[in-house]
Amino acid sequence: MRKLVFLIILVQILSTESFADESKRKDSFHNRKILLTSIKPEKDKVFYLSQTLNKHEYEEIKKKEIKDFKDDLKLLYKLDFKVRYTKYYNLAYMCSEKEMDVIEEKLKIFYNDTYSRYFFYEPRFTLRIIFFKNKNQFIKQMGYNTYGVYYPESPEGPRNTERTLYTYYNSGPGTLWHEMIHSFIDLNTDNDVQQWFNEGFASFYEMGSTQNGKFIEGYTNWRLPELQDIIRKKQLTPLKKFLLSDEMREDYGYSASRFLFCYLWKENKIIPFVNSYVYELSPNYQGKELGLKAIQKMEELTGKSIDQIEAEYISLALKSKTYEKLIQKK
Repeated sequence: MRKLVFLIILVQILSTESFADESKRKDSFHNRKILLTSIKPEKDKVFYLSQTLNKHEYEEIKKKEIKDFKDDLKLLYKLDFKVRYTKYYNLAYMCSEKEMDVIEEKLKIFYNDTYSRYFFYEPRFTLRIIFFKNKNQFIKQMGYNTYGVYYPESPEGPRNTERTLYTYYNSGPGTLWHEMIHSFIDLNTDNDVQQWFNEGFASFYEMGSTQNGKFIEGYTNWRLPELQDIIRKKQLTPLKKFLLSDEMREDYGYSASRFLFCYLWKENKIIPFVNSYVYELSPNYQGKELGLKAIQKMEELTGKSIDQIEAEYISLALKSKTYEKLIQKK
């Protein structure tokens, strides 16, 4: 299921805890450094894709990546893209350099302030981001009437389209952050994850802001009114049933799954839950068993039954306002 394309379907309006016992960490990827040991490289060295490089070697690798990227762009599109790179994201764009500077700054702040809180390992490959000129061009080229899409590795389709985020200039930073979360998950697991986890976690980061080099999170967003309407109509799927499914069958699935992560954030349990789901649960369980283990982990972290969690989730949803900054428990 993780091989599916991940989309943002609705309009973007606006843009701790971790494992205490390192012995519990399951390293699914050999020869990868723990992130905390790689963020302070040796003097004049760069740790990149499981290699310790001098700066010249690193620059040569990035030059080769950019050349290959340009070649693939020419093969795929008859469009005049400019190209630049950050460490783990190579970027193609059609906007001005100044406009791209703003986007790149938001990308870097989000990556630097978010990735290491949820994930343990230095990324195992570099991703690409293609920013089309506008929405019409995006739809024409991609065939999706959406705001963003991430293509993970897939046995289908050409290799030069894989592990690529597609969006367009001015789609809003929330689109970029949403799709980056999909790429973070792809960077850290080869295992199937349930759709409510993938889309709920990604959708949680549709709303935020960058201030003084920091990423500010914990907001409700434009999905909340849909969830409130479903709750008031008493049409909400029971939370336990919702979490047991591999794929969301509800039209409001994005709204429901996003707000679950808002609830976990408010309870100050989102980080250990994501840690556990990615590194403990998804490598060892599938299907309903994975859902049951996820429920057990939520109960363990919060000290509440799934029925209590559901009651608090519903209460919080009904009393919250759209675009409200939630208050996190200490």
